[in-house]
Amino acid sequence: MKIISSIEFYCKTFFYGLIKFSASCKVYAVTARTTEDANFLKSLTNDDAFDFWSLTRLVGATSTVMVQPERQYWFEKSLSERSIEYDVSISDLERYKKPPQFPIYDNF
Repeated sequence: MKIISSIEFYCKTFFYGLIKFSASCKVYAVTARTTEDANFLKSLTNDDAFDFWSLTRLVGATSTVMVQPERQYWFEKSLSERSIEYDVSISDLERYKKPPQFPIYDNF
């Protein structure tokens, strides 16, 4: 079993604390086919309901975005209205959430 330093522990704890999870967040792969599509996606970056894991400005490239439950219907409807292609990559992100595993030592 590996003993980790306190700095490594705090860094990992801080990193996992930054990840926003909700019981029914979805992750989408969205393909912008036009400049307007790319601009629409970029316009969502200031909304806290959307967490872009990757966002490209290149036409034809795929962006990855996590969407909070309260905005999923609107997001899918907006993409469909604009004929923007998308796939649901992860339908329930909570299933994949695992806290960091750190060994616990009673004796030092």
